[in-house]
Amino acid sequence: MLNTADVLPDHIGAELNFLAVLLQKAHSETDQKDYFMGMAGRLLAEHLLKWVPEFTRDMENAAETLLYKALAKTTRNIIDFIGR
Repeated sequence: MLNTADVLPDHIGAELNFLAVLLQKAHSETDQKDYFMGMAGRLLAEHLLKWVPEFTRDMENAAETLLYKALAKTTRNIIDFIGR
């Protein structure tokens, strides 16, 4: 992974927050619902679903506490559910 000043690494929290913002806008701005749902769908299909399931499986396997195991599994399940 590149880690230079002009190339930032992926941060799952920021990306999941962006997905949440898109979904909230789809709910609150009904006149642009299709636009925001389309953006959320593309974010999932073209990016998140390509790496989040494996990342969360690795996180769950490496976690030493039940909290982080549950967080990883819950995140994976939610992404899988939303991505359907």
